[in-house]
Amino acid sequence: MTSSKLAALPSMPGTVIRLLQMFADPEVCIDEVVDTIKTDAALAGRILKAANSPSGRVAREVSGLKQAAVMMGKKTISTLALSFSVTDKSLSEGPDGDLFKAFWSQSLMTGVASSVLAKKYRCLPHDEAFLVGLLYRIGRLGALSFATEQFTAAAHDCDQNGVCIDTVPLPAMGMTCEQLTLAYMQSWLLPESFISYVGLMHDASERDRMQLGEESRTQEATPDASTVLRIAGAMGQFFTGENTGVALATIYELLDPYLNAGETVDQLLHQVLEEFNSYGKLLEIDKRAFATPAELHAQAMSHLMEIMLAPETETPHTEESISEVKWLKRRVTDLSARLTLDPMTSIYNRAYFDMQLEKSVAMAALENRFVTVLFIDINEFKQVNDVHGHDVGDSAIRAVAHKLKSAVRESDIVARYGGDEFVVLCKMTERDGLEAQAERITQMVEGLTAVCRGISVDISLAIGGASGLPDGTKDFAERLLRDSDEAMYEAKESRCNPVVRRIISAGYILQKPKVLAGS
Repeated sequence: MTSSKLAALPSMPGTVIRLLQMFADPEVCIDEVVDTIKTDAALAGRILKAANSPSGRVAREVSGLKQAAVMMGKKTISTLALSFSVTDKSLSEGPDGDLFKAFWSQSLMTGVASSVLAKKYRCLPHDEAFLVGLLYRIGRLGALSFATEQFTAAAHDCDQNGVCIDTVPLPAMGMTCEQLTLAYMQSWLLPESFISYVGLMHDASERDRMQLGEESRTQEATPDASTVLRIAGAMGQFFTGENTGVALATIYELLDPYLNAGETVDQLLHQVLEEFNSYGKLLEIDKRAFATPAELHAQAMSHLMEIMLAPETETPHTEESISEVKWLKRRVTDLSARLTLDPMTSIYNRAYFDMQLEKSVAMAALENRFVTVLFIDINEFKQVNDVHGHDVGDSAIRAVAHKLKSAVRESDIVARYGGDEFVVLCKMTERDGLEAQAERITQMVEGLTAVCRGISVDISLAIGGASGLPDGTKDFAERLLRDSDEAMYEAKESRCNPVVRRIISAGYILQKPKVLAGS
């Protein structure tokens, strides 16, 4: 790409470039920052408005830009000014406006994720991390400006195959987006620290790709700057729906070694999203534009499975692609376990069950068939824990899970719903199949015991069930689950297995408690 094209980014006005140059320069005083911002009256007005907003974190009302700058600090006000500049509507005008909006949304999300992780791991200043994240993929802006059709077509293919668009050479530009990012930053004379960090992010990305499928590398106690920024880049992709499967796999791969005891990837993802929402109030960004981590998890797993099931002929058989396939298989297996299985029992978890219940209700509505749920609880479980200890209680939970898994049909879904509660989603077409399924489970768990530390504990279960035809209401799945839960508690109180509560589309019919063989 020619130098004239490198300099011709209409979406990066001179005010933005100057602020970036000033940001990390210790010789630049607050007055120079204020004077630069004043050259853009609209930008200055938005900063004053933000400074006085509830989210501005300024202790008292400010009436001038200099006062706001002094109270907020040079780096804070520079970061805010840059964020306003890159999210201005002028950046998204024209027929390809949505593409530019998507680019800046991802850039801002990456910046926020970089800042959150930098604060957590103290590997680089969080305000610098924000701006590095903001600029991490600035080369895409050039691709959108000068090779829109070629870039969007390549991005679609990359998403289908789990490949990062930044590494793909685009003939119209004569380089990759990664290379263009560094070229832009150098041509704008940005601080060397920025260029170095972005280079580290791309280098780390390349190392990840070269080592896909290998055993995990030895890690330090805390991640370095390049690892933190690489994780943030994957979070930016994950939240904005780009290559979600590989992005989530990358987040787990890089973040796992540094999680504290009891800490989860989900918790950090929620923290990043909450920070983005708080920041978005200043930038007037609609937080509803982003799905929740739970929704994105489902999309990510679907995306990974699509990649894994794609015909082999669509993937070139290079050494790198073979290594990547090995990595994807390993990560699909690992993520499937993390996102769908209960770690104690190795049966499905609550999140997976809830997702499958919604899908089953939707399919049953189309096929005009019943949906059936059994809710199961261990009787007097608290007493087991209190008398024998939690390790014996855990053994009882695992014993029930194992027995339930063997008692249900292959088409059924059994899950641990929480504590000592289990649920079964039964795929059946018979109107009266619920009672037969509950009876089969009751008979199979008869005489079940849990053994731990030489202690043997007899186990009995309370089973409740609900079955019905979807009636088109949005809360049908919720009502079905609630009714089966209530039926289970009736069974527990009456000592009858099971209590069957049947939902009919027109209303509810409660059958009398029925004692089954083996109860």
